[in-house]
Amino acid sequence: MDKINDDEADMLPRLSYRDKEKEDKIVAEALFGKTTQTYNMKKNENLTNLVDKHHSPMVVRKFTKWGFPVYIGIISDNDIDDFDQFIVTYIEDRKSVLKEDSLQKLRNLAGDLTEALTEHYNKTEGVAVVFYWDKCFISSLFGDLMTHAACKQEFYFLLNMSTGV
Repeated sequence: MDKINDDEADMLPRLSYRDKEKEDKIVAEALFGKTTQTYNMKKNENLTNLVDKHHSPMVVRKFTKWGFPVYIGIISDNDIDDFDQFIVTYIEDRKSVLKEDSLQKLRNLAGDLTEALTEHYNKTEGVAVVFYWDKCFISSLFGDLMTHAACKQEFYFLLNMSTGV
């Protein structure tokens, strides 16, 4: 079969939905001169599990034990029953940083806590650590909470809502 241009491809006869796979193969052969791999999938199936995954809700916790609010958000498939204990233990072990008047050390603590959470909860998709210290907002984000606008928006909406409660 000879290659055809785009105008000729638009003029190919349209087939019914049942013949859609057949039509795709005909068009591919006409345009590229070869067949492409087809997937035998049902109508509502996906190649990845991203679209139909709905079982990792975000959790946002507020801690006020150290004299300023600390907000931690996490999206994880792990069991997070030890979440509060892990956060409190981690920050208590580094309490000397909180006593120093160092913005940089507090930034480092936020980043270190983010890394520690991703290591402790190995099925973590996103982490957010936020300190509001001395009229300064410090945040450290990882994964979905850093790269996906919808996740960030949800986290900051919940953070904004919780500060008014």
